[in-house]
Amino acid sequence: MYIVLTIISLATLLSFLQSKGHLKHGLDISFILITIFWAIRYDWGNDYDSYLTLYNNINESNLTYRDWDDFYLVSGRFEKGWVVLNILFRPIGFFGLVIFLSILENFIIYRFIKKYVSIDAYWFAVFIYTASTSYFCVGASMMREWLAISLVLLSYDYIIKKNPILYFSLIMLASTMHVSAIIMIPFYFIGYLKEIQLNKKYLILFILVYIIFSIIVPVLFTQNIDYILSFFSSAIYSNYIDNTDKGFAMGNTFMVFIDLYCLVNINRFNKQGQKLVIMCALSCLTYTLTGVAHLIDRVGLYFQVSQIAVFPMVFISNKNRNEFEKLLLLLLFVFFVQGFVRFFYSPIWGPHFLEYHTIFSTTWK
Repeated sequence: MYIVLTIISLATLLSFLQSKGHLKHGLDISFILITIFWAIRYDWGNDYDSYLTLYNNINESNLTYRDWDDFYLVSGRFEKGWVVLNILFRPIGFFGLVIFLSILENFIIYRFIKKYVSIDAYWFAVFIYTASTSYFCVGASMMREWLAISLVLLSYDYIIKKNPILYFSLIMLASTMHVSAIIMIPFYFIGYLKEIQLNKKYLILFILVYIIFSIIVPVLFTQNIDYILSFFSSAIYSNYIDNTDKGFAMGNTFMVFIDLYCLVNINRFNKQGQKLVIMCALSCLTYTLTGVAHLIDRVGLYFQVSQIAVFPMVFISNKNRNEFEKLLLLLLFVFFVQGFVRFFYSPIWGPHFLEYHTIFSTTWK
């Protein structure tokens, strides 16, 4: 926990120094540090050992690219793109695969921040990425889906540029790593939305809509679980579903409010920024189902990851923020810090993340 806290503090400080004009390459150094931390990790996270075992099973079976039909027999529930990736890295081992993914995924996050966040807000974007355990910690553990999420984040560019070929190519590639990525197919058309004008008066309306969705959507979902799972292979993901209707979803109330607050301030931004705000706000719809389907928590990350750019745009880059927004910014810090502490003392996550090990503590695998 303390090593992770040190990395978060250093990365945020370095990018803060650049934001204030005291260090030219603060963001660059931050991500070099973050990438090294990820690249040399060993047995850190709930799923690390499972991915190492899968890698060994695939490569001990001597599968080749021609054995497409046999992939499922060896890999079980894992998508074929992930199997191909494991075969591709057979010559340099599992650690080589982890190093490659660490570089690729963190470069995508780095590029996203550089492209959409102003320099004065770099530090807050880095803080959100590292302090949010859903990204920095769980992302390192759920290797397949974080790769899919990273590819989806890369595809955001092609929503904005309205390039269907590159957008759908990235979504299809992501779905070969984790099939849940196909949920992003319809959202390409966000790129065709005209400039949107809203104001804070809409906040109450959006909150009421969310409450209605929170009551109705879980009921509809539980009544149609089999049909919905048919798109994701029910044999694979049925263990993520609780068939009991949990009713009104209140667990993410604060983040829903923040997302909707960003939405009603959408008129502050250009068309590019508005598309990101919409993606962020769409995560509210996934919050309505997190009590019924644990899988939806992870599906929601395809939208939530846009928070890395949207929150700095709203709460830092806005030079005219009022006292209420300063209060929300303070509460966001408290929220992320509380979530970080709670994560490491959780009986589910804590035992797998408290101790950080490196690849130098074992033989090359």
